[in-house]
Amino acid sequence: MVSAQSIRLLVTLFGSMAVHAAPLLAQLPETEGDPDVRPTVELTILDVGVGSAAVVRAPGGETILVDGGPGESLRFLQQMRVDSLALVVAGDAAPEHMRGLLDVVTARPVDRLAFGRPGDPGEDWTRLQAALGRLESITPIEVDSVVPLSVGALDVRLVPDQGAGRGTVGVFVSYGDFSAFLPADADGATLRSWLLGGELEPSTVLVAPAHGSVRGIERNAFRALSPDVVVVSADARLLGGGPHPAALTAYAARADTILRTDRDGHVSVLGFPDGSYVLSVSESPASAPAEDDAVSRSYADGLTDAGVIGTTLPYLTLEVRPNGAVGREGLNGEHVTIRNAGPSRIPMSGWTLCDLSSRCFRFPPGSGVGAGDIVRVHTGVGHADGHAFFMNHTTEVWNDDGDEATLRDPAGRIMARSVY
Repeated sequence: MVSAQSIRLLVTLFGSMAVHAAPLLAQLPETEGDPDVRPTVELTILDVGVGSAAVVRAPGGETILVDGGPGESLRFLQQMRVDSLALVVAGDAAPEHMRGLLDVVTARPVDRLAFGRPGDPGEDWTRLQAALGRLESITPIEVDSVVPLSVGALDVRLVPDQGAGRGTVGVFVSYGDFSAFLPADADGATLRSWLLGGELEPSTVLVAPAHGSVRGIERNAFRALSPDVVVVSADARLLGGGPHPAALTAYAARADTILRTDRDGHVSVLGFPDGSYVLSVSESPASAPAEDDAVSRSYADGLTDAGVIGTTLPYLTLEVRPNGAVGREGLNGEHVTIRNAGPSRIPMSGWTLCDLSSRCFRFPPGSGVGAGDIVRVHTGVGHADGHAFFMNHTTEVWNDDGDEATLRDPAGRIMARSVY
């Protein structure tokens, strides 16, 4: 018998962009009715580019859609075989949250549609309201105070932003001891108002507010939420290279795992009633290993057996030491330590180590880190000996006030990450 604890943080990598419930559930062990393992709630944060959209499936199959992204949400629902929706929530009136909802509500049966009322309604919000007036089968829910709902076995709580006039609606979903919070575009002031109003409670998963931008940082709110996992729905191309470093630092102070749709693709979480969970990511076909890439192919074959956290090997860690340009060590005092706590050597030929600004070091052929061993990548100039490597930079790479170190294999998959 496999318990929920033994599969906590086990992650399965998929080779296509589509995220289906059946393949996800097929990865779980046969449990013979073990109540700790099945049934589950499935939360999928979709990679919709510059926008936000998430699908929540209750154990009985009832489905919630939170936001519709800038478009294509209906296509993703088709890929996920979602034929009807028990609840749709418009978390924000901005186009990157709202635009895809119009296609959804006109093409799929929807029981209830919840929304806030923005002070300055945009075209997309107005069109959705007009469609709601024509579709008499949909029950509208205007969220101007806290609204508790039940969707199958799920407890849902909708929390309005009563101050900023953006029509923002925060969504809490809980199933036993597993919970998730989706705060849409809530900024720091909104998060503080929810905190002072006693609306925030510990959540297993937090979808980063405001797409990981600096305006969504509220450290006291993050402390109250205390998430295990933070998922940033973001498009790095239009966010100046990705979520703000200060936001990533604030998440890292509270969460064990940080995933980003712009790098990791669709992110799915299977939540169990005892509070444990299974993470999975669905990557784009472009990130799959090439057929003639023997190193990538052999390594990919071994990933499932190794066990993966997000896209990160749990026994491979990064430790960044900035401020290296002070003292007699010079630039080589600034370095990244890669530690392998696993039972066998990990080959790293062709792997890359990059900072948040995409300043990278590529490991030469034959590189690797032994079981229980470390290697270091120094910023300055030197000669590699298999344990020490050098980026050959003449200026500092790792920011003193916060940065992100990411280690990727030749197929582009994230093998380890450190945010400080």
